[in-house]
Amino acid sequence: MKTAPSFREASEVDANTLLDFMRAYYAFDGHAFDEEKARAALIALLRNPELGVAWLIGL
Repeated sequence: MKTAPSFREASEVDANTLLDFMRAYYAFDGHAFDEEKARAALIALLRNPELGVAWLIGL
């Protein structure tokens, strides 16, 4: 039996997890990763829903 995925909106407490995902994706895609800039942009997104929403999916 398969477990249905669960979805939840990310918050600031998830920033380190999201930064790990971002770092891995940047490496996979061959882009330089500036953690300071990425963290600033991510925190701005997580604090302001007018900019968008990040979701985490659990299995």
